[in-house]
Formats: sequence, structure tokens, C-alpha cells
Amino acid sequence: MYKRKYSQVFLIDKIIILKILNNLKLSKFNIEMCSGFDNILHYSFNRKKIILIEKDKKIFNFLKNKYKKTKVIVKNTDAIKYKINKVSSIICNIPYNNLKNFINYFLNNNRKIIFLNISIPYNYNKKIINNFYFIYYYKLLKRIFLKKDFFFPKPKIDSLFLIFKKKKNKYKIVKSKKFFKNFFKKKSLNFKEIYYFIITQYRLMLNYYKFILNKFIIYDFLKIF
Repeated sequence: MYKRKYSQVFLIDKIIILKILNNLKLSKFNIEMCSGFDNILHYSFNRKKIILIEKDKKIFNFLKNKYKKTKVIVKNTDAIKYKINKVSSIICNIPYNNLKNFINYFLNNNRKIIFLNISIPYNYNKKIINNFYFIYYYKLLKRIFLKKDFFFPKPKIDSLFLIFKKKKNKYKIVKSKKFFKNFFKKKSLNFKEIYYFIITQYRLMLNYYKFILNKFIIYDFLKIF
């Protein structure tokens, strides 16, 4: 049975699950967060490694018994506290009441995420796709519309399944003073190079204050929610 405190909604429509699988982007290491009873990766066991993360103990025990004779790893923990050790593909039906924390988690772990496959409420579509950081780190590959009838229990609004791919940005975030000197010693710098350099350094500054305050700093011109 679902629990309201976890804001649980389960995707139950088999046809739409198969449609998602046909477009799903996976890698050698795949992590499904908030997997639920009938998880999406259940239909794609040809991959080398699969990790299922479920906070609900009843669902965790169900998954553990279901896959005890397979190589699937099942973990009972809070998804946003899980440490991603290897470059992975993420699949997640994000709980509606914890959307902001999950988005921040995906942004902070961008170096370890190669593909991001997430389900979100429809009304948050533009706020995520047009977000400053998502544009910089992730490229949108596919959108799949999910009616509220596809879920149990039925949510109040429709959803979207979004598939992102990690971008290969030219300049990494650095702190070194030598890097600053060498960068500006170049004889010719085009506008694009300067733009990405400033953006990466600005991102570093935000991460620094976020680490100190343990809060996500949002300015008026960078609002997400």
C-alpha cells in the first residue's frame, strides 16, 4: 500500500512503460531511485549492473525477495543521500513533495551522471528545462507525456518523463590562480570561451556558499521554483 508521507505514485500502465523503455538511455551502471513495486528496470536486465534504491521498508523487502537470485542490488536508503561512486545512468520517478531536493541532488552529482531519466509533474516542465544549471549541464533528448490515469494512486495533475544527456563542457570549475593567469594570457579569446569561463567560476562561487550555509541560494534572476 502506498504511503502519503513519501508522496508515492506508481506508474502502472504497461504500454507507457514499454514506450519509456524504448527511449530510455542506460549505461553500464544504472541506478533506479524510488523504484516502487514494478520498477522500470525490471524489463531491462541485460545491463551489467543495476542498483535499486527504495526508502519504504515494505517495498524494499519486496524487491529484495524478488531479485534475490539475480545480480540486482537493492538498497534501503534515502535516494538523495546515496553517494554515486561510478558514472551512471539515473532513472527516477521523483516524489512530488521532494522535487526541489532531487533536482539539486542531480545538479550536484552532474559529474557522475551520464544520462538522467526522470518523471516530474507537468506544471514544473518549463521551470526545469529552462533552468540555468540544467541548460549548462544537461541536454534534453526526449519528452514523454504521462496522463494521471497511468499512475496509482491517481495524482492531481499529469506528468512528463524527461530524458537528459550530460553535456561535455569545455571548461571545468577550478580554483587555481595559475589557471586564471594562463587563461587570460591567450592571444585570442572568442566570446563563447569567455562566457563559459565566467559561468563555471560563478557556479563555483554558488557551490561554495551553498556548502557553508547548507542551502540552495536562489537569486531573483535564477529562480527555479
